Amino acid sequence: MTQLRISAHQLQIERGRHNKTPIPRDKRLCENCCEGKIEDECHFLIECTKYSNQRSDMMKTTSEHVPNFTNLSAYSKLLYILSCEDNGIIKAAGKCIEQCFLDRT
Repeated sequence: MTQLRISAHQLQIERGRHNKTPIPRDKRLCENCCEGKIEDECHFLIECTKYSNQRSDMMKTTSEHVPNFTNLSAYSKLLYILSCEDNGIIKAAGKCIEQCFLDRT
């Protein structure tokens, strides 16, 4: 979870930024789905179709604790999850993030 909070990860959004020849932001696309979206923290944790199964418990747990969570924008969901202080949500998010990073290509 901390890796996503401080951008210390290997998602394309950071990898492209630190290349010897930086890749333009709009070209740092997710290689794990066919959506053609920038692979940033929001796409990785909330939107990427590759991780739908891994994220289901986290979304269920969060939705049970937060009324109208499902109605939030993807970015608002990301901000809520990464700044949450509820132990149940933190545990579910940590498990999801760990599994998603393990399942990356």
